[in-house]
Amino acid sequence: MDLFSKEWNLIRNSYYFHCVIAAALAVTLSFILLLLGRSVVGNFIGINENFYLKYYYDLMNAEDAEKKELNIPDSITIINLQNYRNRQDIAKILNKVYDFNPKIIGLDVFFKNNPDINNETNQELITVLKKVQNKLVIPCSYISNQDGAIYTDFPFFKSVTGLDSITYASPIAHDFFSYYKFDDSSIYNDDNAQVSLMPRMSIEIARRSQIALQYYDRDFYINYTKKDLSQIIVDDTLDIRSSNIEDQIILIGDLSEIKDMTVLPFRFGKKKEISGIEDIAYSLISIKKSQNPTIEQRARNVGFQDWPLYASMVLSLVLCLFFIILKQKYNSFKDNLSKNYKTIAIVAIVLKPIVFVVVELLIIFICYTITYFTNKIPDLFISMVAIAMISISVELTNLLLNKK
Repeated sequence: MDLFSKEWNLIRNSYYFHCVIAAALAVTLSFILLLLGRSVVGNFIGINENFYLKYYYDLMNAEDAEKKELNIPDSITIINLQNYRNRQDIAKILNKVYDFNPKIIGLDVFFKNNPDINNETNQELITVLKKVQNKLVIPCSYISNQDGAIYTDFPFFKSVTGLDSITYASPIAHDFFSYYKFDDSSIYNDDNAQVSLMPRMSIEIARRSQIALQYYDRDFYINYTKKDLSQIIVDDTLDIRSSNIEDQIILIGDLSEIKDMTVLPFRFGKKKEISGIEDIAYSLISIKKSQNPTIEQRARNVGFQDWPLYASMVLSLVLCLFFIILKQKYNSFKDNLSKNYKTIAIVAIVLKPIVFVVVELLIIFICYTITYFTNKIPDLFISMVAIAMISISVELTNLLLNKK
């Protein structure tokens, strides 16, 4: 026992043992705090819970990124309805597109019951819909009544006889920082009763077109790295021809409709928002399997996945250990300077926060480089919270190990 006690005292008093225990405590405290909720902890320590992807997009979506010639999957064509908004125009476009044998048509337009539109115009649209319905995916709508109950609202022609093959999909926008789900589940009424949702437009379009899906071994995020969609957008109906329609996934919608725009929480080139039809395109690009993509194409087109939790925890432990040692070595260096070189010591004290900020930015940049090449995301939020807990963990370690 005496030998064991002696060995334990040597280990307990070891500098690096103290550092490892302090690092482990910091990670443990971080994990426990995050159980309270990421947004709560993030607000407390001044870190946005989505900071990693947000700033990654800010970096990748700088204005210069728009100048890059990037290949968009050639199986998608977007037809812009900016200049063709009435039902007669849409009917003519649908008819023309269908005659060129597309793979599927995703029409991001909700046809509500409008008494101001004459029956002849509606019948013209219905006639075309009956022709193209076997290749058509369109949105429904979710509305709430005065009691707060939410229900599904379908286009005015839902009950028309002979229109049974149209696929209806959910119009709910995807959250930019949330996992993409192939099985949209439900939303809640004011009384917390669940309302079943239909799958999103992108999911139904992918399913109906039978495209090869990108394999992801766990939940993933849509890749909103800026893409040059201009090369697949048709702005004039005169440009609708077989070469850009046949066997293509056709997305039809208004790229400029204000009520269909979603403000983005990150940089997106010169734009600050994304239209519904662009959002569908981005989702399809992320879930569609790319054939032998280059590193640049992969970084911009393939969805992101989180590291496994254990890997992010190990990273947090390593980073905390690094910062603890760096902090103590820096303090020791500063103390030694203060004995003989007080002016330099003052400079060292002033520069300390800057040095640590630079180190943190360097670590984030390294992680961004890993994400760029692998499309994998380390959970740096755990690490940032753990680093904020370092001072407390060092004091607890000294107390627990009875350091004099």
